[in-house]
Amino acid sequence: MTTSTYSINWHRLFGILLTDVFTNTPYQVELEKELTAKQQFLDVVIIRKSDLPDPNPQHLPDGLENLSTHNLLTYKSFRESLTPWSLDELIGHYVNYRKLLTKKKQQGLKESDFQWYAVTTRYPHKLFKQYPPTIKNSVSGIYELLWGSHSVRIIVLKEIGNDTRNAAWHLFSDEAQRIHMGALHYVWKQNVTPILIYELYHFYRLEEHINMAYTLEQFEAEILARIPIEKRLKGLPPEQRLKGLLPEERLQGLSPEEIKNLLQRYSIQPPKNK
Repeated sequence: MTTSTYSINWHRLFGILLTDVFTNTPYQVELEKELTAKQQFLDVVIIRKSDLPDPNPQHLPDGLENLSTHNLLTYKSFRESLTPWSLDELIGHYVNYRKLLTKKKQQGLKESDFQWYAVTTRYPHKLFKQYPPTIKNSVSGIYELLWGSHSVRIIVLKEIGNDTRNAAWHLFSDEAQRIHMGALHYVWKQNVTPILIYELYHFYRLEEHINMAYTLEQFEAEILARIPIEKRLKGLPPEQRLKGLLPEERLQGLSPEEIKNLLQRYSIQPPKNK
């Protein structure tokens, strides 16, 4: 097998995806939350920030239906293992994070204001052999593991069900079929699609054990087709929005009076009627 030199920041992309998942909800996603002066970073924290109603649990990816006010999440890509040390680190981050909130005078926080998650692409065989899950959730791929006095929810992406609500999870699978399914069914809320799609596609194309047989153009076209045109155009400069349109197409929707006013504004005299 040829080893590629292409690298990808899995944790950053995973955080970008969750930022999109929680757009227009009362939750704010913060990436690589710095916790101490020595730069210890928590992968993702999902914080309830407003009084908007909670998103419908049936629309969230499996495993995220029990969100609290502060939700601390560690993530392991298919090249990493979820280990006992990973969970020790997560709880350590929780301690530092709670101290940080106390310094910011957020008093009255209770244990129930926090939830802990570990999202892993691969099934953690060694971890579960040494520490069997406390509860096997009725939902495929979701486990509860008592770690000290805290219950950590383990989300195994390789086992997550094929429901369309799990499209976000499928984008971070190590199976081409699931990745394709995620790309087709995840509905983007922000204009971050190119960042994720280009990075994921180029990486998977260079990994011989993941067969991405179709082209980047096909991959992108399938995804863009599922994004409403107004969202695709949002944030683009006017010249980009109008690129490729014929002059008469650019003027569609304008009345003759509006066109005349525009011509006068730019000192262009309309031709006189013969």
